[in-house]
Amino acid sequence: MLDPRNDAARGLTVGTAVVNTAAGAPGADVEVRFPDAHAATIDLTALRHELHAARPAGSRPPAVFRGHEAPRIADDPAWAALTPGADPPYALVGRVVDVAGSPAGFALDASPGRHLAVVGTAAAGADMLRCAVLALAKQHAPGTARFLLAPLAPGTTDSADDLAMTLAAAGHPVRRLDTAALRAQLAEVAGGDPTPGRTYLVVFGMDAAAGTLAATDPGTFRSGHDDLRAVLRHGPARGVHVLGWWRGLRRLADDLGGSGHRDDVTGLVALNVPAADLGLHLGMHDLAWTPRDGRALLVDRHEHRTALIVPYATESDQP
Repeated sequence: MLDPRNDAARGLTVGTAVVNTAAGAPGADVEVRFPDAHAATIDLTALRHELHAARPAGSRPPAVFRGHEAPRIADDPAWAALTPGADPPYALVGRVVDVAGSPAGFALDASPGRHLAVVGTAAAGADMLRCAVLALAKQHAPGTARFLLAPLAPGTTDSADDLAMTLAAAGHPVRRLDTAALRAQLAEVAGGDPTPGRTYLVVFGMDAAAGTLAATDPGTFRSGHDDLRAVLRHGPARGVHVLGWWRGLRRLADDLGGSGHRDDVTGLVALNVPAADLGLHLGMHDLAWTPRDGRALLVDRHEHRTALIVPYATESDQP
């Protein structure tokens, strides 16, 4: 699949192809030639069966990558395999663009920075948080994890309500937060002792709380940003993880306290974020990334891993 501006395949003849290593962007094309197997004196059908039979024991069955199809989390074998007791729990957000369709996600262990930030103005940001939360909930026995949901961005209230009902039906404690309650909850979590089980603070539109978080408490002389940064820095060791949707990289950087604190959130999913801006934020000057609909870039700074992924589709996206 080439970018609409990339005409490298216009002059291809039979038996040739274009290999592109930059998500279809112009300038990263190599023309290759391959043999015409149909002209060979072999029986292709028999050869396919022979190769299939020669696979090592336990190999996965053949797979076909359908890049135009958005996966549904309910149909994903990785989702079906999730059970309570996972250590560490894994936040699923989609599938990796690879032959096997590997699950795409981020492990939330006790290491510093094990939080997940979804960045971009695309509405898919809210959907990705929802899928991540559903996957996490499935990995906890009832009552062993609590979920604090703050639908701050416009249009996210109904989704958060539906998510809250699903979590409550599964036996998980759930609390809805507005901007003021988020500010109070951050102060409580930042200064509290480790809590039993896990706590997931899920914020749909963290940038919408900027004004409230910037204000300083007259009694403690702390701002909401001070408490947020304390939670990000020390939360994982206490079993507290933040999953947030920021609609801009600059606001995320401001909330972190500048580029020097970017490792306080080591999991990031970029949606419609320009490569130059994303590379500057991450300190990766050779980042290969071209934003496009139906794709996202998953970054795990602890594992030094980036992966092009297909986010899970919502029910409304299905035909």
